Amino acid sequence: MTRFLKRKNYIRCLLNKQTHTNFMKIPRIAGTILLACFALLSTAQVQRVTENQVGISRRLQQEIDEAKDPALGYVPQARLVQAYRTRQARLAQIQQTSRATLFNWTERGPNSDVTGPSNGNTRPGNGKTSGRVRAIWEDLGDATGKTVWIGGIDGGLWKTNDITASPATWTPINDFFGNLAVSSICQDPTDPNIIYFGTGEKAINADAVRGAGIWRSADHGVTWDVMPGSSALWNVSKVVCDASGNLYVACNSLSNNQGLQRYTKATGVWDNITPSGLDPRVPDIELSSTGRLHVSCGYYNSASTSSGYRYTDNPATVTPTTWTSPVTTFSPVQYNVDLASSGTTVYALPSSSSFDVSTIYKSTDGGAHWSATGTTPAFTSGQAWYCMGIAVDPTNANNVIVGSLDCYKTTNGGSTWTKISEWVGTTGQYVHADQHIISWRSNSQVLIGSDGGVFYSPNAGTTISDRNAGLRIKQFYAVAVHPTSTDYFLAGAQDNGVHQLNSPGLSSSVEVTGGDGAFVHIDQNQPQYQWGSYVYNQYRRSTDGGNTWTSVNYSSSAGRFINPTDYDDAANVMYCSGNANTYLRWSNPQSGSTFTAVTMNGLNSGKVSAVKVSPYSSNTVFFGGGGSGITPSLIKATNANATPTFTSIIGSGMTTASANISSIELGTDEQNIIVAYSNYGINNLFVTNDGGATWSAIDGNLPDMPVRWAMFYPGSNTKAIIATETGVWQTEQINGAATVWDPETGFPNVRTDMLQYRASDGLLSAATHGRGLFTTILGAAPSCGTVTGLNASAITTNSATVGWTAVSGAVSYDVDYKLNSSSTWTNAATGTTNLSVNLTGLTENSLYDYRVRANCSSATGAYAQAQFTTSSTSCGTPSNLNASSITTTSATVGWSSVSGALNYDVDYKLNSSGTWINSVTGTTSLSVNLSGLTGNSLYDYRVRANCSSASSAYAQAQFTTAAIVTCPSTYDVSTNGTASGAAAIPLNTDIKGQINPSGDNDYYQFTITTAGTATITLTTLPADYDIRLYSSNGTSQLATSSNNGTANETISRNFSAGTYYVKVYGYKGAYNATSCYTLRVQLGTATAPELPAVNVGDLLVKVFPNPTRDKLSVYVIGDNTRKNLAVYDVTGRAVYAGQLNEMFTTLSLQKLKKGLYVVKISDQNGKVLYTEKILKDQ
Repeated sequence: MTRFLKRKNYIRCLLNKQTHTNFMKIPRIAGTILLACFALLSTAQVQRVTENQVGISRRLQQEIDEAKDPALGYVPQARLVQAYRTRQARLAQIQQTSRATLFNWTERGPNSDVTGPSNGNTRPGNGKTSGRVRAIWEDLGDATGKTVWIGGIDGGLWKTNDITASPATWTPINDFFGNLAVSSICQDPTDPNIIYFGTGEKAINADAVRGAGIWRSADHGVTWDVMPGSSALWNVSKVVCDASGNLYVACNSLSNNQGLQRYTKATGVWDNITPSGLDPRVPDIELSSTGRLHVSCGYYNSASTSSGYRYTDNPATVTPTTWTSPVTTFSPVQYNVDLASSGTTVYALPSSSSFDVSTIYKSTDGGAHWSATGTTPAFTSGQAWYCMGIAVDPTNANNVIVGSLDCYKTTNGGSTWTKISEWVGTTGQYVHADQHIISWRSNSQVLIGSDGGVFYSPNAGTTISDRNAGLRIKQFYAVAVHPTSTDYFLAGAQDNGVHQLNSPGLSSSVEVTGGDGAFVHIDQNQPQYQWGSYVYNQYRRSTDGGNTWTSVNYSSSAGRFINPTDYDDAANVMYCSGNANTYLRWSNPQSGSTFTAVTMNGLNSGKVSAVKVSPYSSNTVFFGGGGSGITPSLIKATNANATPTFTSIIGSGMTTASANISSIELGTDEQNIIVAYSNYGINNLFVTNDGGATWSAIDGNLPDMPVRWAMFYPGSNTKAIIATETGVWQTEQINGAATVWDPETGFPNVRTDMLQYRASDGLLSAATHGRGLFTTILGAAPSCGTVTGLNASAITTNSATVGWTAVSGAVSYDVDYKLNSSSTWTNAATGTTNLSVNLTGLTENSLYDYRVRANCSSATGAYAQAQFTTSSTSCGTPSNLNASSITTTSATVGWSSVSGALNYDVDYKLNSSGTWINSVTGTTSLSVNLSGLTGNSLYDYRVRANCSSASSAYAQAQFTTAAIVTCPSTYDVSTNGTASGAAAIPLNTDIKGQINPSGDNDYYQFTITTAGTATITLTTLPADYDIRLYSSNGTSQLATSSNNGTANETISRNFSAGTYYVKVYGYKGAYNATSCYTLRVQLGTATAPELPAVNVGDLLVKVFPNPTRDKLSVYVIGDNTRKNLAVYDVTGRAVYAGQLNEMFTTLSLQKLKKGLYVVKISDQNGKVLYTEKILKDQ
């Protein structure tokens, strides 16, 4: 079973941090707070960074492209605040009118989760996850520390009144905050009713959310509003309050240079107090219990000359020029720093240029002098740019916990460290990877916030358990609905894999695959086939109803990071976004891995951004495109499963440059289409009722915000439902620019990415990006019955009449037909009022499919399908089938002639196979030789006659090939072989082989790792055989033994380390077809590596050294079948893939970054035989 490992080392961060980037600007109002902000890399900066850093920028740019205002070039999220207020006002109006058509939504969660058997991300203790948490605050109004506030990135603001309870009871404070990326929380110590939170993430990961200023509550979190004067405060690293209630805000944004801001409570004035000469990107500030404020300036790629650490004992009055510089400091400072303190002791985690923390620093005099602590644990794994946290025991400054990938603790001030958590595995204490914040109270209570939620320790990290049950902040991109199982859903989650929900109401889920979860599908006709996806074109498949999953990976770079796809339930074909000007067709997703990149005219050099398979016409697919610098496209592809024809159907008002089409859906037919765009600043919704000839914008009163998905109300072309940045909205009457949209009252005010509908019971599902999954039952849609009573009559060699029973309410019928071997339907009648249709021009003796559907006044029924076979002129069936000259690999089959036959067709197959192999078509002979057969096997063969008017039925018979005489060894693989085909043999082991036929040459290879003596012997000779020894090139002869007759052959010598070849051959063509020789290479003082046995037959494998620096050696001994060798990084991306053609293989790892990798050895069918984790430590 394939295991999907996910670990966010530096490469993983680059690949997996791509989901949603909300960049918000709010109009400036009077006032002041203290911030430290961070900005996007400029184009010039991107060009200077490494390839992996470029990858981050590209993924970030993709997410921006999907939402930015094309006229501005950025995401104006101040409009999201206005959209929120518009939504609230509209909801108040709806409540006054008591409109009856609003849906009743059910929250499905998940409320908690577990990992499935195919998910490689096992969790120690079966821990639960929720979503990304960057902010944790223990309420100052609760002396017990039980009341805790947390901020989720895209999950909003949540609160529990008892963090010690398991499970804790979590309450969402305001769904809208899920759009703002709550990054840091603090409280006014002079008035605990005043609470602040900052928004936006400091990291530059691709799904980093810019945020929307500083929010304040004056009633202990009941009501909130954005603070005046804070609209330009983005990417907030931290907010803190001093003893007087003044607020300090650190912003990590270079683009608007806000740096470190102070909001003076008494005056309501904001001041920029960023230390003079230092970078305005401020990754962290720390307020010690002594009142001293510490600040670190510089992030990711800041210049070292403008990066640094400063402190002040007068934060309420400090100015940019009055900060104090340390006497000695820590370094480097310019990449990222996390600070923590206890009294006068301060710790710093400075990131290196490779984004690891090489040294943890400490100051015992409040920051004036810094020195390195002891040995630093390897806890960041190359992701210190994205996540790390540190907390100090407020009662003992020698006790410290740090975290990033895993958590470590010291009790001696950093001299030594002990690992206290595991992000994956079956032992230890589970804490989800990517820790962002650690909090430590004086009562030994420790809280940890990570990409998987909140984790709690009551005893300073001795025991840790999750507090994620009920914290419903999963960020879903997509949802799939089971056609018959009422409560079964699949949903793809950001950084938390594909989730399987299978219970009514609010319930838990199973994370069936790990990593990022993207688009998901369930075959609506054969629901045992299900698919999830990872980033780009990497897929996960289940063929047993979601119980087990395997990987089918086409590319880790083609397409989009979260790649749009749609599945054709009728043709069983998956259509995917590919590279520019192409779509990707996966023709056998149920069982195979055949992908074809199809060039598509009209994409304007862009990539597919939306896919919709038509349910009305076979193999018809609609593709949308767009993005930065690309003119949007909307293309209808017919015959998409073969050689397609493309037609552009986009309207003239839909081509705003850089706009992005996010979804395409059809109404009751292909004439009615609704298209959504995900950008600010443009019309987001368009409708056509004539197949794309004319279009109407239908935004109406909808606020300016992204629309992620749009669909017609089932059975209607005049009503619609949409998924937006502020939840689900709907309209009861599509009416162009006058369309009136209303938000759903029972739905959270949160970004919603996808809607999916199940017609059988009217269920509508909505995937939110921050609040999990919601469902509702729509009112019954207009329907039309399915045709019954299909029949075929008057069948001739070239015609037939097909008929059916009338459907109640039907006004007409549509009829199509095709050869069963064809994938293309031919229309026989559209809108006929008859109950039968005559089909002509058919092919004699051929199987045909035909289908009929009913058209009612308000809807169209589903197709009903049946078959018939055209008749043929009689042609006799061959008789007297016989088989002769049977060997292990061949046989001759024959038959008696048939009167009037022109020729014959012959097929054969192994009796155990279901697939016939054609031997000959149209032969005039009465016998055929079959070759390439398998020995000692039962074969079926069949013969039919072809006459001038028709072909006969097949006559069938069987034969069994002769038994194979083989030796016990499987290493004898060459006949007249060469050194290039030599099998690698184990040492100190008898190898059985056979010289047959005459002239057979058997080659073998072996490897010596330490120089010394060894002896090669050839015994039990059935004929006059000799041996020769060759060097590593396989051609330079080193020694030979050629005794007469059947005397044993021996070569003894000193061997240098290396690979050698032995040739066994018959003197003057000697051979024996029934008896074996015995070859043995016996080590003397020479040595070879001891190979550990693996429970796969007698396979011996060793992968070494581990850890390694620049090379990796792989030994595989046990059989001579071809094997595949692959090395994967922790994202699941293959960094090496090839065949093991020799016993010993050495790989160069010099170009790989240090970190964890997985080596997999599989057989030629893809079955994994051996898996080992290796660590590259340099």
